[in-house]
Amino acid sequence: MKVINDKKETLHHRSLQIIELLFGVLFPLFVFIVIGVGIWMYGSFNGEVSILRYIHHYATPHRDSLMVFLTTIGGVRYIIPVAVIIALFLAGYKRLREAGFLLLATGGAAVLNVIIKSTFHRARPHFWLSPAPEFDFGFPSGHSMMTMALVIALVVLLWHTRWRWCAIIAGGTFVLAVGLSRLYLGVHYPSDVLAGWSVSMAWVLGNSLYWGQRKFTVFVDREKAEW
Repeated sequence: MKVINDKKETLHHRSLQIIELLFGVLFPLFVFIVIGVGIWMYGSFNGEVSILRYIHHYATPHRDSLMVFLTTIGGVRYIIPVAVIIALFLAGYKRLREAGFLLLATGGAAVLNVIIKSTFHRARPHFWLSPAPEFDFGFPSGHSMMTMALVIALVVLLWHTRWRWCAIIAGGTFVLAVGLSRLYLGVHYPSDVLAGWSVSMAWVLGNSLYWGQRKFTVFVDREKAEW
């Protein structure tokens, strides 16, 4: 009976891995490739400028301040230090592998962003005077990549705890808010933000599957869910 239960548990675990691979890695990667090919061939997508102008229509001084705040805390200067602090916290609880995974997720996303931007050389939109202007390349959005990488990594690490839904809801709201701030401020096209989310999700979940299958314990054990 125990052998049968073990086989069922193994089959269930592998099924979850396949689902994660398909919808957490391959599908986001496909989305990124489609966007990347479209930008490489045509430079932009129809409707992107209209979306930016529609969002800008609701600009006010109060909203400007809020969006500048969101875009500031969602940048690499804040995300990386936060990731390091959390990693140190994990290391203090002897969770060295989890700490390493978190640093790999966020640090790798930052490196990937630099590489992709230097490959595509996509100029940022400049349709109005932004309260927080940017002048480097825009594809993909670094803010979108960094926030998504941090949140997805935390969701992975907290998946077997009661905190996972807090991470999903609060983290998802944060990711969306920062992404919206980049569009509101007029420093990214919608495709920059969507591509950033997609490639970052594929990167982090791909690493969680790769190392998890090789005894790199990035997941919290069910028996230790209350740490």
